[in-house]
Amino acid sequence: MIEATDSRKPDQQRAHPLRDGGIECLLCRDEGTPGRLFRHLGGHVYVKHGVTTREYRKRFPGSFTTDDPDRRRGRKRCPMCGVTKSLEEYRRATTTSDGRAGRCKPCDSERVRKAQQRNIDRWEREDPYAAHPTGYRSCTPCGQRLPVEAFSRAKRRPDGLQLVCRDCQRQRRQARQYGRVVAEGEACEICGSSEKRLGVDHCHKTGNTRGVLCLNCNSALGMINDDPSRAERMASYLRGEL
Repeated sequence: MIEATDSRKPDQQRAHPLRDGGIECLLCRDEGTPGRLFRHLGGHVYVKHGVTTREYRKRFPGSFTTDDPDRRRGRKRCPMCGVTKSLEEYRRATTTSDGRAGRCKPCDSERVRKAQQRNIDRWEREDPYAAHPTGYRSCTPCGQRLPVEAFSRAKRRPDGLQLVCRDCQRQRRQARQYGRVVAEGEACEICGSSEKRLGVDHCHKTGNTRGVLCLNCNSALGMINDDPSRAERMASYLRGEL
C-alpha cells in the first residue's frame, strides 16, 4: 500500500488516523501503526486482513452508524457540488453504509461524461490495437483470450476496445433479432458451405426465421426479392432451357 504524502507544514496538517497510530483494529484488536489501517464508518481494520467493505458489513452490521443529522433524515452532502440532497438523488450502491453512491446523479453523470470524452480524444489520436500492451485480451462472455483485433473499437472505453469479441456480439444480435444463433458445425442450406461466414436468414414480410445461409446465398435471395418464380427461371436459364 502506498502512503499519500502531505506537502503542508506540520502545523497546517490535520490529524489523520492512518498516520497517527494508536487505533485499535476491529478484527485482531491490535493497535495499528501509521499507514496500516483503513477507515470504515464504524472503525478501522488492518489492510493486511484484505477485508472488503461488503465483508466488513457482514461481520460488523451494527458498526455502520452515523451521527450526521442529515443522514439520519435521509439526506447527505455531495462532495462534488457541495449540495445536501435526498438519498433518492444518489444511485444505489451495495458497498456503502447507506446503500447509495458517494456522488449525486448529476455529478456522477458529469464525471462519467468527462472521462468518456477524455477516452474519445485519446483514441481519435491513437490506435487502440497498437497501444495495447500485450496484444491479447479476454472476452467477457466466452472467456477466451483472443488477439485485440478480434474486438471492435469503442472510443468511450479506457482501452478503446469492446469487452465482447465480434463473434459473441454476432451471436447476441442473432439471438435478439431471430431467436436463434448459428451453431458450430452448421453449413449453408443452399450451397452446403461451412467455411464462409454464416448468418440467420429470415423472411422480410413475416419476420419468420427460415434457416442458415452464407453471405453470398443470402444476398442472392435478396437480389430477386425472395421470388420463387424468378429463382426457377434463373435455374432454367442456367440449364439452357429458356
